[in-house]
Amino acid sequence: MTIFQWNGSKSSVQERNKGGEVARGIRDERPGAKVVVSDEGHEETQFWELLGGSGPVASAEEGGDDFEAEQSGTAKVLIKLSDASGTLQITDVAKGKVTKNLFQTQDVFIFDSGYEIFAWVGKGASKQESTKAIAYAQDYLTKAGRPPYLPVTRVFEGGENESFNAALDK
Repeated sequence: MTIFQWNGSKSSVQERNKGGEVARGIRDERPGAKVVVSDEGHEETQFWELLGGSGPVASAEEGGDDFEAEQSGTAKVLIKLSDASGTLQITDVAKGKVTKNLFQTQDVFIFDSGYEIFAWVGKGASKQESTKAIAYAQDYLTKAGRPPYLPVTRVFEGGENESFNAALDK
């Protein structure tokens, strides 16, 4: 698997650093994956081929304000997957603001951060919950009408990556 990080010619140092952080986070969770970083005008041929060919790139002004786009995007969602009752049940926990204290060690949670779907597995989660975590996250992706290209990542309690932690509200 190849993860491409594309840096626009007018991107800031902070944007490039955050792009690198996200790309490395994805790479670290997928054995054998590599990151290819390209700057505008110096892209790998494969980058444009995978996108169907090169074309014009909108300016920052044409793209709009990042903060406004982020605020108008999909609200964060947290769903609990638990078999404490004897059968596997799905329960909505939060929409909008998702904080670390909402996660409970004895269960599995599906966390839609808006740009990635996480299947968080608590240390005390049952074998059934843990085994079904990714399948339920992928099922959520489809049923919620989320874009099929969103990454679905399993994270374990205590081993959360930078991308997961950055998506939580403080």
